[in-house]
Amino acid sequence: MRPEVITRVAVAGAGLPTFLELMTEPDLDPDDLSGRDPKFIREVGQPFCDWLRKSYFRADVEGLERVPRKGPFIAVANHSGGPMLPDIWLMVSYFWEVFGVDAPSYALVHDAAFRVPGLRNSLVRIGALRASRRNAEKVLEAGGVLLITPGGDLEALRSFRSRNRLELGGKTAFVELALRYLTDFSVLVLA
Repeated sequence: MRPEVITRVAVAGAGLPTFLELMTEPDLDPDDLSGRDPKFIREVGQPFCDWLRKSYFRADVEGLERVPRKGPFIAVANHSGGPMLPDIWLMVSYFWEVFGVDAPSYALVHDAAFRVPGLRNSLVRIGALRASRRNAEKVLEAGGVLLITPGGDLEALRSFRSRNRLELGGKTAFVELALRYLTDFSVLVLA
């Protein structure tokens, strides 16, 4: 990170948990919507993800004008990059830019990520929920925005040769959720 970004994160992070505190504090519940912390997003998550998007990957997006400006809606994305999640960090950066950090936006995440000490609580604070149908229902019932990568680990770990192929592995519950909860079928497909 550039020094000015590190300084901004360090100054903004005053009063937020330190890394050591994150490693030793009690685990937050990845099935509880109330674990999402807009202050943590604003002061730690957003600066980090914005830096990745704008400075490291220099990512660009097209079609933001088609994104509904409030929930409930489902954003369905393919998933690449294995456990490093570069695509996810960039997408949440755009989400926070479009909706603001106070809007109820969540992402369904594989259980394995919640087993890493420190990472679990950081993920919960930025809006990560354990990937389950019930958690998706809770977000949509609350009028939130939901990011789903139905291919999950199968898709994230596919070969480079298959990088442009969707690997859903039979996981199509997001279609059922959209039919059940979304009156105008607000599903955004991200690729």
